[in-house]
Amino acid sequence: MESHAATGTRPSTARAIALVTALLVGVLGLSAPAAAQALDGHPPTGTRSVSGTISFPASAPANVRKALDWSDQGPSRAGVYLSLSVDKPGRVDGWNLGADGNVHYDQNTGAWSVTGVGDARYRLTINVILPNYGYVNGTSRTLTVNGGNVNVGTTPINEDGRLNVVSISCESALSASAITAKNTATGRSYPIVSSQSGWFAPHARCSDGAVYANYHLAGAPAGDYTVSFSQQGITEYYSGGDVGTLDPAKAATVTTKSWEGTQTRMMYGLARPIAAKTPTISGTVKTGSTLKASAGRWTSGASFTYQWQRNGAPIANATKSSYKLSSSDLSKRITVRVTGVRAGYWPAAKTSSAILKTSKPKVKGTKKVGRTLKVSRGSWTTGTKFSYRWYRNGKAIKGATKVKYKLKAADAGKRIKVKVTGKKSGYARKSRTSSYTSRIKR
Repeated sequence: MESHAATGTRPSTARAIALVTALLVGVLGLSAPAAAQALDGHPPTGTRSVSGTISFPASAPANVRKALDWSDQGPSRAGVYLSLSVDKPGRVDGWNLGADGNVHYDQNTGAWSVTGVGDARYRLTINVILPNYGYVNGTSRTLTVNGGNVNVGTTPINEDGRLNVVSISCESALSASAITAKNTATGRSYPIVSSQSGWFAPHARCSDGAVYANYHLAGAPAGDYTVSFSQQGITEYYSGGDVGTLDPAKAATVTTKSWEGTQTRMMYGLARPIAAKTPTISGTVKTGSTLKASAGRWTSGASFTYQWQRNGAPIANATKSSYKLSSSDLSKRITVRVTGVRAGYWPAAKTSSAILKTSKPKVKGTKKVGRTLKVSRGSWTTGTKFSYRWYRNGKAIKGATKVKYKLKAADAGKRIKVKVTGKKSGYARKSRTSSYTSRIKR
């Protein structure tokens, strides 16, 4: 369902994104994302008019019948939002009630008109903004002005209780498949439907950021409700706090009122999250070799699915715990994403670091006190940074952390080896150790 509202100090015709901006600013205290700012302008002018009537039931109070005051950005903001804009992609140009002198509205009769309109295809949006950041859908429709005036007839506004739900989930969690409001007096349940979703932002509880989604309850009587979120047979209830509860007895009662918005805000997926570990990959990075994924320790009883990725994109049919490297993987970053599920827990997905291409190092140089040994690293992933540790008969040699090592008297009769550790951003750190040298001569 498409829904619309209005935000900002100067009206714009950012139709579908206006509602999410209003809710995020009003409920979450966030600034409007840059993408939500439409450009102001005007459609082609002419001698035509577009008109109609807005009808309210007798129960509608005066504050929601009036034209929207754009200077009011607080919870008391209420009134009619009306916009006529050119129906086209990209830059959106439009006239707006309360901002443009050719948009007329009589709150006593509900009659409205936009004069001075040129021939074009337009989108008409009529909504009513309710106090406490609520809203009522009126209409969102296209129309064509072509050689004559257009009257769209009556747009009815009906409202009896409204609930706006802002839900938040970590990006790696799956979205709730159903959100429901249950009337505590009648026991009747009503679906809460999506109005806007997919807005991404950082969040302290999420390692990978959070997705904000907005939902609304319409057509339900004012009264007391409990709100629940369901996914994969798991139900979480709004508890009045940021995190929900699995116990329906602890669900908070939300009271909706006629002609007024009611807000809830909840992060779902945290009431019983599955314990997840970042997977690791083992194996040799070489065409024809097989890499193996280890999920690590998750909640006992969890089952896993796998998706191997090449440079972050899924590899077709690579959905097992192992993956055989092909020529297409040469010089690519190979990772695996593991999703864990268990009945009664929220699922989680974790992506491994890539595995470095490595080679076993070799020690070169004359094996004699006073001479210098040097590491030959071999071929590693391009861009790898290295550190070194030299050993004498298995024990680390103090201060020997360079690519070269000058043999000392203490090395006489001993065997020397070196460990090379490579690291690169986005890759798991990897160490390889050389074979021992022959015994060092005096």
